[in-house]
Amino acid sequence: MLPHLGTSELIIVLIIIIVLFGVGRIGRLGADFGRAIHEFRKAVSSDDVEKKKFKAWGGISTLKKQYRLPEISSGSR
Repeated sequence: MLPHLGTSELIIVLIIIIVLFGVGRIGRLGADFGRAIHEFRKAVSSDDVEKKKFKAWGGISTLKKQYRLPEISSGSR
């Protein structure tokens, strides 16, 4: 478990990060991180929309009927 970090410890960690990466690179890292979160949320929400469209269209049973797919049972092997 992490020990309790006070204000002075956090300031020291921040100074070490600034020394290692530099101010400009930290800004780019923050922007890249924000962009990654935005893209992740966008992908998750578009996946939900696709699932809703698929269910509204009729789901897997409609595909089986349309393409005459055989029923697959779990004990067929």
